[in-house]
Amino acid sequence: MQQTSFDYHYVSLKPSQQIGLHRQPTFELSIVLSGTGTRLIGETTSEFHVGEVIFIAPEIPHCWYFDKTLRQIENISLSIPVGLLQSMATLFPEATEMMESILDIKDALVLSPEKSQKMKVILLQMKHENPIERLSSLLLLLEMIASGDNVSIISKGHNDAEKERIVQVQAYVACNFGSKITLPEIASHVGMSVSNFCSFYKRMTAQTFTQYLNEYRVKMAMDLLKGGKMKISQVCYHCGFNDLPYFDRKFKQLTGVSPNEYRA
Repeated sequence: MQQTSFDYHYVSLKPSQQIGLHRQPTFELSIVLSGTGTRLIGETTSEFHVGEVIFIAPEIPHCWYFDKTLRQIENISLSIPVGLLQSMATLFPEATEMMESILDIKDALVLSPEKSQKMKVILLQMKHENPIERLSSLLLLLEMIASGDNVSIISKGHNDAEKERIVQVQAYVACNFGSKITLPEIASHVGMSVSNFCSFYKRMTAQTFTQYLNEYRVKMAMDLLKGGKMKISQVCYHCGFNDLPYFDRKFKQLTGVSPNEYRA
């Protein structure tokens, strides 16, 4: 296989085969072509949308959690080494300003729908290009990112150990919200005692871990209720609630309506 200066990955696979929480020393440009779910980037958890282009600076933890009921998901990602951008800034005066602008990015960015659509066309076209053509396409993509317009920050980069622990907690909840999660279990996961973890989590987030867990489970339940395929009791247990009256009470407390009313 011919060596290339950056990696282009097009994948179509089962949700369970998707890579978990990870970070890399390169910049990453990603687009989901099919599939729904929740993404975790840095400290930010949010729903993602098909066709949305994300640009992630090096060393920011991230992952996409796809709906496990889906048969297949599809996405494209580029891994762009920092050294490549530095070399291009030095070798090509025409690209110096653009490359320096990209290298200054320390956060995770989301591109506007309009810009994402233009980039989607280029990313799909790259499936059929040879390495030289892909390099040309990469320059076009980087130029669109460097222009700065129609770009917004979705997660700040950081190196703080405490914030990293919060990311670990969020990733654990995203992977295990449908199962029983105890305080000793989550505290052990981040290497803390229960009492220290409870104090730490409240100080960092201004809420208890139990509050966060219930909010996350209710958010997942809302997504399932929108789909309308599962009974409310099934949604309850699927999202980690082991008691239907408690699920009804928490759902209404956090949304203002009952699960039945929300579905209606």
